[in-house]
Amino acid sequence: MSNEKENLKNQLNEAVSKVSAAQTKEEGMTLQLNQLREELETSKANADKLDEKLKSVEAEKEGLESEMKKLRVQTEQWRKAADAAAAVLAGGVDMSARIPERCGSMDKHFGGTFETPAGRYNGYVGSPGMADDLDDSFGGGKRKGSGIRMFGDLWKKKSQK
Repeated sequence: MSNEKENLKNQLNEAVSKVSAAQTKEEGMTLQLNQLREELETSKANADKLDEKLKSVEAEKEGLESEMKKLRVQTEQWRKAADAAAAVLAGGVDMSARIPERCGSMDKHFGGTFETPAGRYNGYVGSPGMADDLDDSFGGGKRKGSGIRMFGDLWKKKSQK
């Protein structure tokens, strides 16, 4: 019987050590699981922050693209206006179609100053309300030459494109 007792005691000790090892392993796994859970929560928080940042950057990008589109349109309008002004200052350019179209809304206020009886632009470059005042402020050769020099840079830039 003592052999049997000792054998049972050994089996009991083995079982206790196995249970103890299993408990230690379980505690280690629980600790590792908690660490992974914390890392997951941190990753989710970072992902949420990055998602919000992405949305705000996309909204800002859309706003900037809209502003750039407006600026491109405005730049094109200024370029066309500069080209038209340079053409008028250079003289010899038939603006008959463009001036009445663009200034048609002013005709009701100024009585069709931009059109001659033939319906063409009469070549006078001045204020629409001052058609009777022909003091040649823009007609002098020296003045016209300085205007051409003023727009010379625009022509150079346009030809370089």
